[in-house]
Amino acid sequence: METISFIGSGHVATRLAKAFFACGYAVVDIYSRTPEHAQQLAAQVNAHTVHHINSLRPADVYIIAVDDHAIPQVAQQLPLMQSLVVHTAGSVDLSALQKFPNHGVLYPLQTLNRAHETDFRAVPFFIEANIRKNYNIIHRLAESLSKNVKELDSESRARLHLAAVFAGNFVNSLLGVACDIAGAQFEYLKPLVEETVKKAFATGHPAMVQTGPARRGDEISINKHIKSLSLHPEWQTIYRLLTENIIKQATHAKQT
Repeated sequence: METISFIGSGHVATRLAKAFFACGYAVVDIYSRTPEHAQQLAAQVNAHTVHHINSLRPADVYIIAVDDHAIPQVAQQLPLMQSLVVHTAGSVDLSALQKFPNHGVLYPLQTLNRAHETDFRAVPFFIEANIRKNYNIIHRLAESLSKNVKELDSESRARLHLAAVFAGNFVNSLLGVACDIAGAQFEYLKPLVEETVKKAFATGHPAMVQTGPARRGDEISINKHIKSLSLHPEWQTIYRLLTENIIKQATHAKQT
């Protein structure tokens, strides 16, 4: 069974390190630019805290779990090694780690938070590697956490990451707007949201089950809504853009 060290101690690193530790993997070192976070994580997985990236001890796999934009810089700082080096980002190409003879990607498609437990059994993992030997190692790691493990190249993974931003980040932002509008009545929207998501994934395309004033072409309701948002011009802009998109999607769905 592989030994693992982590570069990073944020949300992704914390959740993965604790999950692998729970599966019986030995976590060797934790390195982070935030030493107190590294110490907290190391204590939870029986690992050592490393204060300099060049002080990482030997391990079979080094997992870079940092912000996407920081991955090339971390790769540059890491000393050249024969061990397998992987990153966990959806939007970063495999080639970012080409400096290392053994490299790959271990991308969990889920929003992770160090303060909340994650059931990785339900999380899809998308993996990639420069050679088959490394792919097999990464697949074994991923499969120890989840049974939903798929191979995906960098271009396809980047598109999936973009889709995830729309489906996750943007939807959550819109829920935030809905919460601000509804106030104390926000909780009553939960059955509606759950049913909407359920139907969206039960059909060939979410546009097929779209409802609401834009889908019906109800201009009276649309104009009323826009007027009621007069104190929040940024919300008016969002409302208009999404209304136009729903109309276009509905037109396309009818044509196909």
